[in-house]
Amino acid sequence: MGQVVIDAETGIPFGWKKMVIREVLIKGVLHWILGSFLFMANYIVDGAFILTSKQRTVHDMIVGSQVIQRSDKTIIHKLKVDEVDNWLNK
Repeated sequence: MGQVVIDAETGIPFGWKKMVIREVLIKGVLHWILGSFLFMANYIVDGAFILTSKQRTVHDMIVGSQVIQRSDKTIIHKLKVDEVDNWLNK
């Protein structure tokens, strides 16, 4: 998909230790615990944060990460829908 997880402050790509914390502890265990109490609403809230100006989800903010796009192989570019791309990147 051409995406890379980087440190939001330094821009350095995450190593495997930070990725384990991000993927297993935060996205896995924390979402599992919160999901059982909030009836999975935490996934909707987490996903809705991607619509903010910095396009970072809650789990990205917790661990200090940001996902960047390194290639133009997204579905928007494949379909050549520049209007949608411009609208999303405002």
